[in-house]
Amino acid sequence: MAVLIIGPNWIGDMVLAQSLAISLKQHHPEVEIDMLAPSWSIAVASRMSQIRHTIVADLPHGKLKLKYRYQLAQKLKNKYTQAFILPMSLKSALIPALAKIPCRTGWRGEIRYKLINDLRILEPIQYPQMVDRYVALAYPANTPRISEPPQPQLQVDKDNLRNLTKEFNLNNQRPIIALCPGAAYGPSKRWPVSHWIALANNRISAGWHVYIFGSLGETEITQAIAAGIMIQYRQYLTDFAGKISLTDSIDMLSSAQVVVSNDSGLMHIAASVNCALVAIYGATPIDYTPPLAKNVITLSTKLSCQPCRKKTCRFGHYNCLHQIDNAMVDKAINNVLALAQDKIEVS
Repeated sequence: MAVLIIGPNWIGDMVLAQSLAISLKQHHPEVEIDMLAPSWSIAVASRMSQIRHTIVADLPHGKLKLKYRYQLAQKLKNKYTQAFILPMSLKSALIPALAKIPCRTGWRGEIRYKLINDLRILEPIQYPQMVDRYVALAYPANTPRISEPPQPQLQVDKDNLRNLTKEFNLNNQRPIIALCPGAAYGPSKRWPVSHWIALANNRISAGWHVYIFGSLGETEITQAIAAGIMIQYRQYLTDFAGKISLTDSIDMLSSAQVVVSNDSGLMHIAASVNCALVAIYGATPIDYTPPLAKNVITLSTKLSCQPCRKKTCRFGHYNCLHQIDNAMVDKAINNVLALAQDKIEVS
């Protein structure tokens, strides 16, 4: 039996999609699972042990490209018994329908009744988190929420990690703190650059090596942070943004003792490779897509206007982020490291 998952566009959501794949394998160990998604998120699926094949669907956001979808669907015909459609859009349901996959499972959304024949009606109270909604699709309709959905665990390529360590001439004589200062969603999810600079300088002065991660589009942010590092400290900072692939970032993040991140795809990746993690939240709610790991501390100012879910602050002050100061982050780092150490000693 083979099934197809139509994966999410966002990297963080793709990490959470592994919980569905794990659930499917738990109940049907013989099932073969393929994942279809855009090129920018499909790389994450390549590090999921439950996924047999990944299929790239390069579809620009907002574009129908019906001919492309039809041609791709013809290649998928007669290969799958069921498709799980994770995005809520009408367009995401087109390829499974055009491929005539017998059972097409997904939540109701964007008038796609005829495209999804195993249509679920979402009750947000019953399934409050995104991971709940993904995992629920592995079960019959109206199954109660799984109290502890399986946690994503991306595979780490140790050989690639060693090669990258040599390529960037890293000696790892200092403990590593990884910083993820970007967020594709917008500035309402990004802790201020000045705060990142202060954090990096403080940690280097305390004997740490700082890694900075981000996409090619986030190099302006990471370079601004690097430029703010004291000259005598710069040898202990490595900026990987735009220089390594997403799968490389998975491996390099796994080498960090602790990660500090905005609410972003890299935050979910860090959680999936069992890093001690401090997650900073601004405009988005913590309880909808929290990082699924044990050694995590989330920070939020909980202002009256929060969470607004807006890409930019309607008041222009971004106080939800500015008021998370370095003392709060330093305390959270120390606490999450102590939490992780306690669990190591107990185990």
